[in-house]
Amino acid sequence: MEAFPDLQAHKQGRDVLLLFNDDVGATIKLATRTNYDDEAMILYKAAQIVRKDMMAMQYIFNGTFETGCQQNSVPQSLKTIVGMILGGPNIKMQSIEEQTTLTSSQLLQFNSSICRRKDSSPVFHSTEREPFLSIYLGLLLHAETRKRGLIHKMYFLGLSLSYDRIMNLSTALGNSICEAFNIENVVCPAKLRSGVFTTAAVNNIYHNPSSTTAKGSLHGTVISLFQHPVPGNVGVERLTIPIDSTVSKRENLKPLPKAYTIVPPVFLRKETCRNTNGSWSDD
Repeated sequence: MEAFPDLQAHKQGRDVLLLFNDDVGATIKLATRTNYDDEAMILYKAAQIVRKDMMAMQYIFNGTFETGCQQNSVPQSLKTIVGMILGGPNIKMQSIEEQTTLTSSQLLQFNSSICRRKDSSPVFHSTEREPFLSIYLGLLLHAETRKRGLIHKMYFLGLSLSYDRIMNLSTALGNSICEAFNIENVVCPAKLRSGVFTTAAVNNIYHNPSSTTAKGSLHGTVISLFQHPVPGNVGVERLTIPIDSTVSKRENLKPLPKAYTIVPPVFLRKETCRNTNGSWSDD
């Protein structure tokens, strides 16, 4: 130490740290600037604020994806912090990445819980805090694939609702549609609007029994409906009944109107039959 007058020795436990006098100020400044304990406390407080808002959110899926449903299913504080993480504090970048921010926020909201259990691997999801993204993905996967295993994988990845929950919603949606059919006493697609000029096209359906993968033949009739709205008349939305999200998947669907399920036989009276010579007979 006598050979280096600018060198200082600092004992830290069993170690001895050698430090030049010129580096003392820079070292102290660096230590005070990067205080990891303070940063950890800032993160803890921010997480507490956001989690408080997340746990206070309550919304229940009523069977329709209304405009702005994604924005209303997550708190503003969560959207703000996720937007700042993705694009920084720049407001313009946050507006550009709005859908990405909403997607990430809904996944965080879906996989959050008040208290985690150590012995439970899957996260318990409250029906009062199911974001619309997870509902939409689950219903979409079931409608497109009907594969239970795929929905299970998406559920364990934290992206979709569970298969049982999807079955509950599917039954509830079916009961809502059937109830509307019974009230209106007509069976037609729920998307059709009233008060709009509508045309129909009838066509036959044939199933090729000679195909190598066919298991039987089929002959039926399909009816396609086309609506023609105009700028002055876009129609009126028909009756929409909110679903009962607590319905069990084992509950049977409500019956359709009798006018749709019971078709009376149609026959020609004998006196109106045409003879073989082409003339009408009353016999």
